[in-house]
Amino acid sequence: MMTRMTPGVGEQSCILVQGGTGAVGSALLQIARVRHIRVVATCSAKGLSFLQSLGARALDYSADDYERRLREEAEMVGGFDAVFDAVGLTSMRLGYSLLKPNTGKLIAYGFLECIRSSDGAQRSMLIAALKAVAWMWAINWWPDGKKAELYVITDERQRHPEWFQKDLAALFGMLERRE
Repeated sequence: MMTRMTPGVGEQSCILVQGGTGAVGSALLQIARVRHIRVVATCSAKGLSFLQSLGARALDYSADDYERRLREEAEMVGGFDAVFDAVGLTSMRLGYSLLKPNTGKLIAYGFLECIRSSDGAQRSMLIAALKAVAWMWAINWWPDGKKAELYVITDERQRHPEWFQKDLAALFGMLERRE
């Protein structure tokens, strides 16, 4: 996802991972560390030390000063080169506002806020996902140079099976080399 969706992100880049303690988020952090990419990642208070052990600047999303601290992190680097979001529309909007002007890219790959909703109904999940996709479609028409995309691994695997196979082999190679 990182190399295919954000090819311009590399050494000296800074990314934001919303939901860094999840399986995909922690994999993004490990890949970023190997590629010398600076990472700011969000999590609950209990995940802070885990994200720090992966080399991220970890922020507790439940802290009173969370949004201020996240904005400060973005300002220090002139905006994030990419934002990877597993949470949902609320954090996608915040992440998009923190992207680097003209080149930043938001990649949404999950909707945790839907799963954690109080009623847990599938209908509310579908509506929230549709709202997020509609919002992403609309902002891509905005002339600020930033972009937003939805990443669905099953769709990507069907569209580009050769990429999927190559990327999976590269990931297993990294694991084998303990990178």
